[in-house]
Amino acid sequence: MTTRPEPAAPRGRRRPWAALIAALCLAGAQDNVQLRSFDEVYARVSAVHPRPDQLGPAWEEAYQRLRPQAESAQSNDEVAIPIHALLRVLPGRHHALIRADGGPAGSVDAGTPTAPSTTPIPPPSQGPESGGAAAGPPPAEAPRAQTAPAAPTAPTALPQRPAGPFLPGEQGMPGLLPLKVDGTARVAWVAPGGPAAQAGVQLGDLIESVDGAACPAAPACFAPELPPGGARRIELRPAAGGPTRTLTLGADQPRVVVTPPIGAAPAMRTLSWSAQLPLASGGHAELLGLSAMSVAAGQRIHERLGRLQAEGARGLILDLRENPGGLVQLTSAVGSYLFSAPTALGALRTRADTLTFRTFQKPPSQVFTGPVAVLVSTGTGSTAELVAGALQELGRARVFGATSMGAVESALVEPLPNGDRLQLVIATIELPSGAAIEGAGVRPDTEAPHPALRGASGQDLSLDAALSWLDQRR
Repeated sequence: MTTRPEPAAPRGRRRPWAALIAALCLAGAQDNVQLRSFDEVYARVSAVHPRPDQLGPAWEEAYQRLRPQAESAQSNDEVAIPIHALLRVLPGRHHALIRADGGPAGSVDAGTPTAPSTTPIPPPSQGPESGGAAAGPPPAEAPRAQTAPAAPTAPTALPQRPAGPFLPGEQGMPGLLPLKVDGTARVAWVAPGGPAAQAGVQLGDLIESVDGAACPAAPACFAPELPPGGARRIELRPAAGGPTRTLTLGADQPRVVVTPPIGAAPAMRTLSWSAQLPLASGGHAELLGLSAMSVAAGQRIHERLGRLQAEGARGLILDLRENPGGLVQLTSAVGSYLFSAPTALGALRTRADTLTFRTFQKPPSQVFTGPVAVLVSTGTGSTAELVAGALQELGRARVFGATSMGAVESALVEPLPNGDRLQLVIATIELPSGAAIEGAGVRPDTEAPHPALRGASGQDLSLDAALSWLDQRR
């Protein structure tokens, strides 16, 4: 923290009232919680940024220029403006201010917080769990599909693995995943064989209301989870056109787990879904989708990946679309079930040390040796990008979808004096070859648009392409 030098004592004996005034002024400066929060941001970044050469004169100049504005700030809203402006000087996308009151987070332009028009849902927990890589800010707006909408395809009720007993903290889902697109709530995923699929819900359908609350303003529009056995009344307007439909959808997989806050890191809300998808030439591929890389996701990874070999799965599809990241340790958790020999999956570099992510030795019966497809999107970030990029670079998986976010710096969340929190970059992450993902993202081997942006086509082209590729593999 930057401190002001004390003024030199005047010659001769100081009068008692002058010393009292000086003490009161110093106390006033110390009580300026907004200024102390601004100084704390500058001090912490300067102390732990993994690439001090990237700070340079611009970082110091911005601090000196913005500090008077922070000193005059009277509220968290006012000091957020110079803090946002200071963080904008930094490279990368993981430094962020997390508002205690839920106010806008991220960078600002001309004092106004900005947000892209396409935001991944579920609402990101936006922070790492203990020691993990943080989820980055929302991705840039995804490109809209330019092709003319085709006639919707009939939904196919695929065999669905029966849901196991619900665990404490788990909630059911009506079998669809919403996405905010241009100020509307759209269906971005339909769980194969789930309640929404059986009711004929299509990708791209417009969600108008949930339990009578208009969308997209109602929180339930993007968090439609409910207790097992419950139901939601959802009004949908088909993407292909036609009248609004009112559906009552019960709870089923996918399931949601909300993990409690750990330290200064906020709670992580994790949605997971799985299914056995039949292949045209026989057999099935396992689909495992994760909305965040959390403790709950780790439990799901161990629950499913260790059984694939024994169950005779011909392939694995790991759906990481709109997954903003989380615990970086889950990179090793995923890789351990996909590599028979110890394998380096990348490295995390701090200012002082380097940590290599390696797989753990698993019994041969738990290691899946079949082909792997990974689905990514513009909303895939952080740890999810490292998983996809490492498996791709090592030749263990083929990647489908759109280029990922390019935000893999590892971060912690620390409290500030005014109650807000600082998402603080402490390390950079590299692929096994040493190549950087930050700013570049993971480029898919096969490109396909996000299904929610396909409008009336009703087709998940990334998933279809992955299934087709797996079907050709032996």
